[in-house]
Amino acid sequence: MKKSAIILTTLLMLISINAQAVRLSNGDLAKPGDPVQKLFNAWGKPDDRVKSQKTCGKIISLKKTVCSTSRYIWKRGSEYWRIQYSGKMIIKIKWTRSERKIRESF
Repeated sequence: MKKSAIILTTLLMLISINAQAVRLSNGDLAKPGDPVQKLFNAWGKPDDRVKSQKTCGKIISLKKTVCSTSRYIWKRGSEYWRIQYSGKMIIKIKWTRSERKIRESF
C-alpha cells in the first residue's frame, strides 16, 4: 500500500513538472521565462492567437510575477499547446486535447 502511494505521488510530481515546460523537436526545453522565439524557431507560426481572461504566472528564474491575456496556440499531433506570453517571454505552458478548452484561461 505504501509503495503504491509513493509511486503515485512520484508520478503526479513528474506530470506537474513536465506541464511547466515543453521539449522541442530540436532537443531544447522551452519553459517560463524563455523567449517565445524558441517556439517560433522549432514549431513555426502559431495556429491561433487567443485573448482571454487575465492570468498571472510566477517566473521562478526571474523571481517575479507577470500577467497577460495573450496566448499562442500550436496544434502538435492530437494536442493543442497553449502558451501564455507577455511581450517576448513565455509565462505559462499548458496543453489539452480538447479544442473547446483552448480558449479557457489557465
